[in-house]
Amino acid sequence: LVSFARPEVAALQLTIRAVEGHPFVRVRSYLDHAVRNQASGEDPRVGAHLGAEPLAVVDQQATELGGHVVQRTANTGLELACVAEHQVTVTGATDVASSAALAPAGVVVDIAGVIGTGACLRLEKHLAYVTPAPETPGSPLERARALAAEARDTGFGILAEEQRAVLDAFWAVADVRLDGDAALQQGIRFNAFSVWASAGRDGRTGLAAKGLTGEGYDGHHFWDTEVFVLPFLRYTQPELARALLAYRYRTLNAARVRAVEM
Repeated sequence: LVSFARPEVAALQLTIRAVEGHPFVRVRSYLDHAVRNQASGEDPRVGAHLGAEPLAVVDQQATELGGHVVQRTANTGLELACVAEHQVTVTGATDVASSAALAPAGVVVDIAGVIGTGACLRLEKHLAYVTPAPETPGSPLERARALAAEARDTGFGILAEEQRAVLDAFWAVADVRLDGDAALQQGIRFNAFSVWASAGRDGRTGLAAKGLTGEGYDGHHFWDTEVFVLPFLRYTQPELARALLAYRYRTLNAARVRAVEM
């Protein structure tokens, strides 16, 4: 899950149970920074115009059962810090060992061993992704460490309960129900969720052009937001409508400069 209650936190829970025999199990969990954006070619709707290394790694470290990666944008020098914390629980007859190390692509946590019939291995991975925030003290790495440790101590179960509470509150006011067409019903709900999940919430970010569906348009924000998105949010999530209008207000002067250039 990517938490709505804790916007910089994500979590994963993996459970492996041996049905029979004594299988050897290996799970490798990565912080992988060797990723690339989809190339756009001549169509800006497809992907981004980013170079081979849009983010430079400035620091990475493995800890006992986790680690961190800090990256920086090439032109603006903005930092992104990612921290991962892991918890491994084994029940039943097991012989499992865990370790963390640096790998060519980042940090890898390795959990491996033999588990007996009926035994269970459970991995919880808690992550924090943090970017600079002028109003928040501390470096992105310091904040990411604190958030990841807090999520680890909270546990996946409570994070999932928090997530369900936020989603239940959203659907209580935003759901549109249709009878007789299951595919259309699913489509309406997916679109409502996509708009809500993609909308900026801090008054400094807008709504990315493709939302959850891809990297196209380089994440640019278009005026379509006011035409198509705000009417839905006005009636269902007025606080998000206000945040999007605050973002637009803050960028009006830059928009005027750009209009003159064009």
